[in-house]
Order: sequence, then C-alpha cells, then structure tokens
Amino acid sequence: MVVEMKLGGQIREHREAMGLSQDDLAGRLFVSRQTVSNWETGHTYPDVQNLLLLGNLFDITLDELVKGDVEKMDEEIRRNRRRILFLVVVQWALVVFLTAYVFFDSYTHGRYWKPYWSMVVIPVGLICIGVGVYSEKLQKKADIATFRELLSYISGKPVDRTHRNSILSLAAGVLVAVIVLGIDIWLGW
Repeated sequence: MVVEMKLGGQIREHREAMGLSQDDLAGRLFVSRQTVSNWETGHTYPDVQNLLLLGNLFDITLDELVKGDVEKMDEEIRRNRRRILFLVVVQWALVVFLTAYVFFDSYTHGRYWKPYWSMVVIPVGLICIGVGVYSEKLQKKADIATFRELLSYISGKPVDRTHRNSILSLAAGVLVAVIVLGIDIWLGW
C-alpha cells in the first residue's frame, strides 16, 4: 500500500515554477526522468540525499518540502512494524511447532533424532529466510527505509541504513540450524 504523500505535488509545483521539465530536473539531480516521474506521481519517495538536493535547488528547507508528510510517514512506519512483528511471531510459532513435533515424534516412536534433523532445519531455515525476504519487500514497497532515514534526519538523529528485520530473520535461521546440529553432535547420533 502506497501512502498518499504531498511531496509529489510539491516537486511538480516547484519544478514547473522554475520552468523545468522532468528531464531537466532529472539532469540536475543525476537521476532518471522516470525517477522524477515516480516521485511526482507518488510511486516512490526520494531518499534523504535527493530531498536535500531538491530543497537546495528549489531554495526551500527540508521541513517545507516534506510538510504534511511526516505524520503519514510515522504512521506507515508503525503499521509496517506491526506487520513485521506479526510475521516474526508466526515465524517463531512455526519454529517451535516444527521443533517440538519432530522431537516429540522421535521420542514417542523410539526413533533417533539424526534422520529427522533436516525436517526441522530445512523448513525453519526456509521460513526464516522467507520472513526476511518478505519483510524487506514490505519495507521497500512502502519506502519504509526512506521514511525512517528522513524522520531520523529531521529529528537530528543519526541516519541508520541497516535493515535489521531481514538480517534478524536470516540470523534466526542460521541460529536454529547451529543449535540443532549442536544437539545432534552433543548427543552423538
């Protein structure tokens, strides 16, 4: 879901007031005309560097340029956090269920754990990777990284360009695999 932002209209208005075409503006910012078009139509949002360049070119402050969008950005960041939290809870519920099921099944049927370790490691790894990829896709679709960077910049905080959610999900997959293999080696199966 793309949040309706006012910035696109601001860019178009200032560009036209200066008598610039989208190509002219793109040339001055070293981006493509399609990028400028996507900004103006609200399909994408410029990153902090391009917003600063736009503000400098239009001779307005960053606050004036993004006026009215900050609350919407904050709302979209919160909505995205809730989605990702839900995904992480589902991810860990599946991890616990798969692990408990295989251990329980192995124990109650007198089977050894070793032949079944791949029944946990592979699905859990795939689930964690899938959640990481999907959360990254959600963030990219909604320009969450850009919003987070811009809000940090406006409030005077350092701009964090890491994507912790996908990194944590990938790390979780590796951690589960290491734990299961460690148990396997420790028990000597």
